[in-house]
Amino acid sequence: MKKSILIMLCTVSGLLNAMGVDVNYDEQFDSAEKSQITTTVTEPVEPVKPIEPVATPKPKVIKKQIVNKNPLEGLQIKTLYFQKKIVDHKGGKAKKYVEVKDALVKSKVTYINKLINTTNFTKYNVVIKNPMPVGVEYILGTASCLDSCTIRYSADNGKTFVPTDKGGENYNYLEFIFTTVPPRKEFKMGFDTIIK
Repeated sequence: MKKSILIMLCTVSGLLNAMGVDVNYDEQFDSAEKSQITTTVTEPVEPVKPIEPVATPKPKVIKKQIVNKNPLEGLQIKTLYFQKKIVDHKGGKAKKYVEVKDALVKSKVTYINKLINTTNFTKYNVVIKNPMPVGVEYILGTASCLDSCTIRYSADNGKTFVPTDKGGENYNYLEFIFTTVPPRKEFKMGFDTIIK
């Protein structure tokens, strides 16, 4: 029975097509659906405004500044005394710096100071005051810190200073000024003297 109804429908639609009648089944279904839809909206709907982006302020980066309260804490100074000696080295003579404890009059002694920053902090404006030891005379032009500091010279035991020792005076006090001493760094400074 079902087969015969299906064949009949196909035949009717084929006949209608053959007769030049266009049957639009989609239109029939659309009109049937539209008749079942009812609208209940009574108020006009306002369009939704797009959300505007809000500029978020950048978070403030607070740099934690660690300050070492005692600027001299962790700084060490070591002083060594050397003399140049000529030594035999495998059949040849060579000059060598040898650490001394006793020195003869009129002999030359080199003083070397080591400045060591043992902390994790940079030290600023460190001044090493170096009066000449009793019984020695500074040899002009020999003070050095390998260009890592500024050297000042005094002939009146540190009351006044000049920036060079080329004045020819008998200087008896030196200052070595370091603008920065980085953490865990070591600097050397030195000068030559004659034992009086």
